[in-house]
Amino acid sequence: LGQGLGRRLYDHALDLTRSEGRHRLEIDAEPYAANFYARCGAVQTGMVASTVTPGRQLPFFVHTIV
Repeated sequence: LGQGLGRRLYDHALDLTRSEGRHRLEIDAEPYAANFYARCGAVQTGMVASTVTPGRQLPFFVHTIV
């Protein structure tokens, strides 16, 4: 934690998304990581049901790439 690895991985995901000609990255986030995604520029647009834990809701984020 705190060494910048998460941000480097996130930036790499944005680069891959951009290189594929896409303009948005969609993220089903772990609730404890929601603040991280917001700091990276993603916007929470709602909640989605977990596919692993029935009844659990996950924050859904979108990062628009310009």
